[in-house]
Amino acid sequence: GYLCLSYGTTSRKYFRPIDSGMNQACRGSNSNDNSDSYYFVVSAASVDACKDSCRTESACVGIEYKVGRCEVWTRTGGIQATKSLDGYLCLRYS
Repeated sequence: GYLCLSYGTTSRKYFRPIDSGMNQACRGSNSNDNSDSYYFVVSAASVDACKDSCRTESACVGIEYKVGRCEVWTRTGGIQATKSLDGYLCLRYS
């Protein structure tokens, strides 16, 4: 028989809520930091479709989703803050 082993850390990334995720919009360094240079917008019918858009972007650090609208965040410093907004979901991808 054969035994296959892996050494080192895994490079698998996961989506994790920031500040509970629900009813939170993603922000840069503080709750008012929302430059449109931090993300690009895609149309997404579901949260899963939004996540898929992030997974295909190598620089993706997270997503902000509101029904039909998906922000794929690529900010170098990542998502460091959120702002409370009804209907939004903010997830870090790391």
